[in-house]
Amino acid sequence: MKSSILFILSVCYIVIVCSCQNNYNFTGYAHQLANGKWGFINEKGEEIISYKYDHALDFQEGLAAVKMGSKYGYINMSGDIVIPLKYDAAESFQNNVAKVYFNRCQGIITTTGEEIIPCLYDEIEFPGEDTIIKAKKLNKYGYITLTDQTVIPFLYDDIEEFDSTGIALAKREQKFGFINKKGKEILPCQYDKIRKFGPILYLTTQDSLHGLLDIDRKEILPCQYTSLTLCDGRVNLFKGKLIRVERDNKFGLMSGDGRELTECKYDRIEDFQNYETAPVKRNGKYGYMNRSGREIVPAEYEDIQDFGNGLFRVKKSQKYGLIDSSGNELLSCIYESIGKLGGNLYRMSQNKHFGMVNIRGEVMLPCKYKDIYWLSLNLGRLLVMDDEFMVGLRNSEGKELIPCKYTYIGEFTPEGYAIVRHQNTEGYINTDGKEIVPCKYKTVYPIGEDGTLQVQQTDGHIIRIKIED
Repeated sequence: MKSSILFILSVCYIVIVCSCQNNYNFTGYAHQLANGKWGFINEKGEEIISYKYDHALDFQEGLAAVKMGSKYGYINMSGDIVIPLKYDAAESFQNNVAKVYFNRCQGIITTTGEEIIPCLYDEIEFPGEDTIIKAKKLNKYGYITLTDQTVIPFLYDDIEEFDSTGIALAKREQKFGFINKKGKEILPCQYDKIRKFGPILYLTTQDSLHGLLDIDRKEILPCQYTSLTLCDGRVNLFKGKLIRVERDNKFGLMSGDGRELTECKYDRIEDFQNYETAPVKRNGKYGYMNRSGREIVPAEYEDIQDFGNGLFRVKKSQKYGLIDSSGNELLSCIYESIGKLGGNLYRMSQNKHFGMVNIRGEVMLPCKYKDIYWLSLNLGRLLVMDDEFMVGLRNSEGKELIPCKYTYIGEFTPEGYAIVRHQNTEGYINTDGKEIVPCKYKTVYPIGEDGTLQVQQTDGHIIRIKIED
């Protein structure tokens, strides 16, 4: 019963496989019975070669590997042994060749049984589209042809895959270099490590120091740096055009082709996060560098931050100011803080009061407010708060639209109305700051499309009124 169930399941599997397979050499599938013996069935599940083998593989190119006892050979579609049962293991044929194993060694045979590569190798890759085959002998790697001619001698601890240019990374006596398909070492195996570095370069390591090779595997930078890191982008978006180099605990900048842009004199060089500038630190002070390695902001500040648009916040003597990308002072370092407000405006503070400055360093509002923030950036309307916690309205140029006379100004509706409050009364203003509903009602309700609204008077009565134009 058990063998019948297994047989049915196998037939189902074969039908599915056959519907997806287009093999013009198909003759049958290897199939195992419950008693452990193997035979062959066709795509209908019918027995075509009797169950007498200890193991079997599917037919490929008219032949199938089978095992009887401890040895493998090959049979044809009639079940005749055409390649003797003499191998310890065997694989299926592909492109008229198959890999076989004997005495813990590997070789390659043809469909006629000819050992074109004898079983003399510890490992051998199955032949692919390439004309040479990677093999291992006496614990060393080399390359041979299908006629067993050595192309690359067995001298290497490892050889990686050849790239599209026909060059491969090779390891010999624990050192790395590059070889071509003719076995020529185009770069001697002299480095402790070699790895890909950016889009076109290679990082080399020798005695814990690092250097660079170009795309042709020629040395453009000797191994004399403590570290080399890409620094022209964000995280995984480095372009490989700028390299941060470290030597004697100091950092410098180099181009992607190995040209020195600035010597190793900095305590730190950060990544070029906006692809144009990077903060640098020298002798404990901060500045900014451009992609050419030139200090566009001298390293003389306690702190520095790129605000964008060629504007930098700098810190000196524990106070903040603003400079441009040429190092010109736009705002003196006299403020306790400077931060982005939005819309190319910046909020600064002095004596715990806030003011506002524009991108040119021009003070739009002096530092006399408890707070300043955008009520509507799109409308260019700022809310300001005085020492009495009263709020008013300014435009983006700092012009007063409403003095600080309300206890609350709400957000503007899409129609351009905002609720205002003064103590216990409410009203409405428009975007110009004009009271279109006087601030004298206990409660004001939403304004309708007809320009009218309900209001609750201080005596509790609710009436409908029209907004003032």
